[in-house]
Amino acid sequence: MQVTHHSLPETLLKTRTSAATVSTTRRDFIKHSAQAMAGAALIRAIETRAFAAENQTLKLALIGCGGRGGGAVAQALSTQGPTKLWAVADFFEPRAKGMLNNLKAKFEKQLDVPPDRVFSGLDGYRRAIDSLDQGSVVLLATPPAFRPIHFEY
Repeated sequence: MQVTHHSLPETLLKTRTSAATVSTTRRDFIKHSAQAMAGAALIRAIETRAFAAENQTLKLALIGCGGRGGGAVAQALSTQGPTKLWAVADFFEPRAKGMLNNLKAKFEKQLDVPPDRVFSGLDGYRRAIDSLDQGSVVLLATPPAFRPIHFEY
């Protein structure tokens, strides 16, 4: 017996055609994955902070100080809770310092990044992460190829 297109049930046809039209690009996947990871990190930080009554300020470390990183840290500093930028890291030191200068106009009271917590080079992310206390948040705004190394560390 030969099955033809006309002999398939109508609901199966609708399911097959609607499933075939759904498409996710690599960019969408990375964007949604990054949003999910950031949300999970913030939830974890809020849970930790809820039990640490002695210090209510959430410390942030930014890894990757390009346009995406500057925007991400500005959003994090704009939240209702008390937050402060504690450390920054970028492969290029001038980019990290430039991003800090751009943030001073709006967030000067929340910037607690002395020159010894501005890290650069390939191992800058390690030093930025190591400078944080337990329950702090790391914002990863580097190109996606570097993130597995950062997550592992």
